[in-house]
Amino acid sequence: MRSAVAVLVAAVAPIAALAQPAGEKLQLAPMFVKMISQRENAALTMSCVGDPPFRTLTCEFTQVSVRGADKDKLAREQREIAPEVEKLRSKPKEYAEMVQKFRSLCATSEEQIRTRLDKMKGQLVGRTERAIEGLHDVRAACRCGDDLRCILETMARNEQRSPTCTVSTMQFGPITFDRRALRKWVAKHEAPGCPGLVTIIVLEHEESSVYQWTMTQTRTGVPGKGRICESLDLNIPLVFSWKFDEPAKVDCSAVKFGF
Repeated sequence: MRSAVAVLVAAVAPIAALAQPAGEKLQLAPMFVKMISQRENAALTMSCVGDPPFRTLTCEFTQVSVRGADKDKLAREQREIAPEVEKLRSKPKEYAEMVQKFRSLCATSEEQIRTRLDKMKGQLVGRTERAIEGLHDVRAACRCGDDLRCILETMARNEQRSPTCTVSTMQFGPITFDRRALRKWVAKHEAPGCPGLVTIIVLEHEESSVYQWTMTQTRTGVPGKGRICESLDLNIPLVFSWKFDEPAKVDCSAVKFGF
């Protein structure tokens, strides 16, 4: 039987292998580095190429984000249903078209529902359960008849009861960084479509480990005209780092993949 000391050494060895003596130089371009966002439910993986002494690093990034359900927005939309429906009542044709569009779902036969569920056999269990929930939600709203307010409020309550999180991915790069110090590389580029705005990206690894990286993005300059350019945050650092590798609570009971 292995001693307790041997077990401890075996457990610590992979971690110790990552640590480098203080101030040791980068020997290989960083690959498959994970960094977690400080302020968002998001993470980056980074892979770079370059040759010693790494005066430049060219890196590509893949970002995964989890966007939780906005309960305040759902509640606000629920409150806005009644006044919006009252406005529609003054437009009988549009009101009738909206009701008819929803009522067409109510005509779905039980056989069609069973066929749809049969096609989902073998898929993720949670996906099937969500589909069944959705069918129950539609049936509940169908009991509202032609009352559009009842229909919309029923569907909105169901979304509040079972909020959905969205998982999205984004790739960007390659970006070329210039070495500015022993452990620091910097890249600068203009924001696409927004002349006058510059994004400065700083990459740094820890003194004690060439596997522990932090990336800081800061957008600065004069925002151009246009809704997108004017909405961009300026002079607010966006930090991704190995330091933030803690679980985050997300308030949702279902997950979908999108943008």
